[in-house]
Amino acid sequence: MFDKLKKALGVDEEEEDYEGEDFPSFVSRGDDAQQDSGYDAPEPQAAASGSKTDVAFVTDVGNIDDQSFNQYTWQGVQDFCSANNLSANYYRPTEDSDAARLEQMDNAVNDGAKSIVVAGYLFGKAIAEAQEKYPDVQFLALDVSPADLGDKAPTSNTALITYKEEQAGYLAGYAAVYDGYKELGFLGGMAVPAVIR
Repeated sequence: MFDKLKKALGVDEEEEDYEGEDFPSFVSRGDDAQQDSGYDAPEPQAAASGSKTDVAFVTDVGNIDDQSFNQYTWQGVQDFCSANNLSANYYRPTEDSDAARLEQMDNAVNDGAKSIVVAGYLFGKAIAEAQEKYPDVQFLALDVSPADLGDKAPTSNTALITYKEEQAGYLAGYAAVYDGYKELGFLGGMAVPAVIR
């Protein structure tokens, strides 16, 4: 997928050797608001419409400082973009709806995004629509399965990545039994795909 992404973005292979913690000025690190720093940083702000964007990240219902998948996905997008001399912006939906997610994808495309990264199965319906609406844009959907797209299949400009969360749970259980525990339980919380698996 990354080779396809690099080709779509016109990344020169010789530019891949960027390493280090100093990021170019076009990439905002997004990690200014550390909880334990004693610094009251402002709330991270999503890209304003009209921002130049090569790669866009559209957040799920959280924000890029959630210390969870939004934050880590955003950091991955920033690292990729800084290593390849690309501009990165994130877009935050105004509400938890397919229309709001699609609106932010529209904003990213209008800002020039050639690739859009999303995280979370809630993006299924929005990706199903956006991949057809923007056939020249590459979509990378993390934790989105083909079933999340409803009655649509992923098109050639869309890559879906899912995780095998059940394997971590199995290994945790195995480690507990290995340590001598014989009576184990499981509390899964909400009936979402990651818990059901």
